Amino acid sequence: MRGRFIGFAAVAVLAASLQTHAEDVSTAQSIRLKAPRGISDAFYSCIGKAGSDKDKLSDCIDVEKKAQDVRLNKAYNSLMAHIDEKSKASLRAAERAWLDFNEKSITAQTSIGASSQINDLDVAESELFRYCLQANTLEHYLFGIGY
Repeated sequence: MRGRFIGFAAVAVLAASLQTHAEDVSTAQSIRLKAPRGISDAFYSCIGKAGSDKDKLSDCIDVEKKAQDVRLNKAYNSLMAHIDEKSKASLRAAERAWLDFNEKSITAQTSIGASSQINDLDVAESELFRYCLQANTLEHYLFGIGY
């Protein structure tokens, strides 16, 4: 009888462990499904390892946002180096407008979050995706002009 109990306990522990692993994987998979092209594999790996730990998830988002910011700045600077003065002025104005839009989006989402189910991680994830999308756009422009 004791052997069956130990066997049952071992199965229960294994099942709980597999459930936790499945939840961690599904978090990474659900983020991957809605993420724009350009988000790094390192980010998805980090999310998978973070599980449901909000501090670790936040760290993953922060690290990826920094990487996307570097990517965005590199694309912006490269584009600025290869376009005429009129286009530079237009791009500079557009980028400033995008920065303003990003800040206003954060403010709005945070305000909405104060009275709803939107949490800080959702706001941070949205900002991360905006950075990635903007980097994608600028890289597309670079490709369009042959760089």
